[in-house]
Amino acid sequence: MRVPSLKAGTHTLKLTVDTKTSFGVLKAERKVIIEDAAVVRLQNDYLWALAKGSTARAVAISKRLIARRFTRTIKPGRPIPIDKSGAINPSSGKKPIAGATWYPEKDALRVVVTVADPDYPALVKKGAQTGLAYVALFICPTGADRDICVFYMTCGKDAIEGAARIGVKGAMTTFAKDKSIIGTTWKVTPKGYIAEVTIPWSILKGLPANWAALPVEAMVTDGRGIILTMSDTQDPTTSAYGYSLLTRK
Repeated sequence: MRVPSLKAGTHTLKLTVDTKTSFGVLKAERKVIIEDAAVVRLQNDYLWALAKGSTARAVAISKRLIARRFTRTIKPGRPIPIDKSGAINPSSGKKPIAGATWYPEKDALRVVVTVADPDYPALVKKGAQTGLAYVALFICPTGADRDICVFYMTCGKDAIEGAARIGVKGAMTTFAKDKSIIGTTWKVTPKGYIAEVTIPWSILKGLPANWAALPVEAMVTDGRGIILTMSDTQDPTTSAYGYSLLTRK
């Protein structure tokens, strides 16, 4: 099978195979993301600078990486739809409507996520496991995949579980000691819920004090097969590809 050469960007590959058996024709479809070669080189250079202990060079490369890798810009205080890769609720036949508003403040980043899900209030009244619904926030201070910080927020007394990918990809360190300084609220509304989180800048490792643009992503899921993202990403937990740039002002 010959695989076409693809340019950088998001592509949909479709495969059709006639088995010439009782199985008939088999079809498959998959979204594939190809990173810009320059971005790949910058990420490698960034890792090399860190390995050599050259912090100043790593910071300089990080600025170039962010400028090269991310194109979509979002402004503080403006609601951004979370509407990519959506599915339909099987029970109501309706798609949830969600949005995120980002507020860079003096000591922390405050994010408000509003979700209109026709099924959610009914599930709460029935005493169903509301923890099935959760909000995930992804923040990549340096623009490099290794530094993605992931925050999961669910309904309940301990409404947030924060985690950061530090060092080798796949290694995860939870913010057990820092949970108390991460402010969260989760409010059930007649149409769904509102989740709010306040993340201190101090726990976003690698974030420069004079940052001008911050790669971010938001995701909403109800635990029943519906996943909505703010940007057209593939796996925001492992790749910052497609993140939006939150400006400081």
